[in-house]
Amino acid sequence: MSLGEKIVRKMLEGETEIVEQSGANDITPENYRFELLQCQEEGGRRFYVLKLIPNRKDKHLLHARIWVDSETFRLHRMSGEPGKTPSWWLRDPHIMFSYAEVGGMWLQVGSESNVDVRLFGQYRMVSHDIAYTMGGSLSLPH
Repeated sequence: MSLGEKIVRKMLEGETEIVEQSGANDITPENYRFELLQCQEEGGRRFYVLKLIPNRKDKHLLHARIWVDSETFRLHRMSGEPGKTPSWWLRDPHIMFSYAEVGGMWLQVGSESNVDVRLFGQYRMVSHDIAYTMGGSLSLPH
């Protein structure tokens, strides 16, 4: 594995930390200020596009835009940059999360991270959850 890959993987481990420290980075008034930017139609649905401004410099909070369904108020997409650069090695990191209904639950179903790693160039990592199993046991192929 190249040094560039190791650095990007470290950045993605940071995304896992975000999930584990949920209260510290929830999309709440304690963590963010909100500004309504616009209303937007997409795929026959109407969304509020909001700007999130972190209340503190923290690598787990994002300067971001979120797309919120105007009828259900569910978060559909989040796109932004860390409130604090996670590492000297990383320039212009950008993260996007997508959400959808899965088995009656609203979950994050994908993410994409783009970053310029000093000395090594651009890296892009994409994660899409493509299969969920509800209940029972799951057997994985060997």
